Amino acid sequence: MRWLLDIKADLGPPFLFKIKLVVYYVGSFVPHLNYIMLNLNDLLATPNATWQARLSQHEKPELRFVAMLAPLFAHAEQTFLKYCERAPLNTILPASVITSLVQQNLSQLLLPFISRVCVYEMHVAAKKKMLQGDTPEARFDYCIKSLAETDTAIAIVNKYPVLKHLITVSFENYLSGQLELLERLAKDYSALQQQFFSGNK
Repeated sequence: MRWLLDIKADLGPPFLFKIKLVVYYVGSFVPHLNYIMLNLNDLLATPNATWQARLSQHEKPELRFVAMLAPLFAHAEQTFLKYCERAPLNTILPASVITSLVQQNLSQLLLPFISRVCVYEMHVAAKKKMLQGDTPEARFDYCIKSLAETDTAIAIVNKYPVLKHLITVSFENYLSGQLELLERLAKDYSALQQQFFSGNK
């Protein structure tokens, strides 16, 4: 119950409390019951322009590398949105919150795996004069765009099998853990209301 006490000490308006609760859940939950197995190549073969644009235009340049894995962000978002269509999750987790959490959590999870590989591939492309643009910034943007292309992303993960395994297993664990989290949050929501808001929504 320590996590409940920690959150209660930082209790604010009900809406903010709910968001903080989910963030804490997401960041700390590890075990899962319903394990998910995925094919990384199949996921990367289904590009998502919305997520690719969002990730490739991040204000922090180093985070733009995750645009290579944009289909994973889209898959997670759609999985959680579909799960949250049922009550009471549909009233406490707006789509914008889910999207924000997916971007934050998956960026933190996946960037450490791919950053060095992406930087290496960028330097190789630079030596081969493959990067287009008149400025370093333009050439970096071109590299990010190239890495996010479906064929390039698939080729890179297949080139580095250990990296592919790490991405796949970590993403599977993430999905499984978050779905169990959502299941428990839905089950415990009434008790949380009683504990912190005396049953008021």
